[in-house]
Amino acid sequence: MLMAMLLGPLLAILLAPQAPECAWRQLMGLPCPGCGLGHALAALGQGDLLQSCSAYPPLPVLVLLWALSLHLLIKGSNRFLPWAAGVVALVVMGNWTLKLAA
Repeated sequence: MLMAMLLGPLLAILLAPQAPECAWRQLMGLPCPGCGLGHALAALGQGDLLQSCSAYPPLPVLVLLWALSLHLLIKGSNRFLPWAAGVVALVVMGNWTLKLAA
């Protein structure tokens, strides 16, 4: 799990610029729950924090939760992970709801 938490975001940052257009948006004509996250990770990988937050506004919250979860996992505690996963789900779905309402 530790390796997945370390390598997952790194791979996303590296592969985001080459990612194809969102299949969900192509099929449904609507933004997906993670719409903008690939662009945000690509901008973050290039060091552009403002563009990153513009592409996916809740990214700072997700990065903070990821860093805290990773820190606690390294310390040997995984009690926080279910709570963090719930918060991530709420943040992503809340952002999606706002995008759909706009």
